[in-house]
Amino acid sequence: MAAEKGAYAKRRACARVPHHVTAFFIPHHAGTPEETGSAGAGLVVEPPAKVCVDSDAPAALSEPEATVARLLGFEGVGFEVYEPLPRGYGFATSAAVALGVALAGALQRGLPVSRAFRAAHVAEVENSTGLGDVLAISMGGYGVAVRLKPGAPGVGEVDYIPVPRSV
Repeated sequence: MAAEKGAYAKRRACARVPHHVTAFFIPHHAGTPEETGSAGAGLVVEPPAKVCVDSDAPAALSEPEATVARLLGFEGVGFEVYEPLPRGYGFATSAAVALGVALAGALQRGLPVSRAFRAAHVAEVENSTGLGDVLAISMGGYGVAVRLKPGAPGVGEVDYIPVPRSV
């Protein structure tokens, strides 16, 4: 196991994750965090957050990023986070950074991307920081995300309407 950690520490993995601005939503609380979420719509927007696995960075993460690290076994792993937007203004920054931590760590460790998406969603639900942002962002690209069925990516359903970059 120690040899594996050393091998992982040498590989740098990064993720760029867009943000989400919710226009409207209907919360749905279910029996599990994976089934909990919201239906609604919003915009997936630039600029993206950027998260890289960095063995020289401090391991301290805020919530829900620390929850993602716990769920995926990344405790003690350092992450370099660049978040260009302020927290607490409706840009889903917690979801973007949580998803960035999940994806960068999963890429470095060879974990399935679907597991990273679910961990980020669960972390958002457990920390009461979001219900549908990870699902909306999970489609990739920029545009209108319509969350038709609540839940984590793979459980919930989202329709995506791309918007030209000129808009």
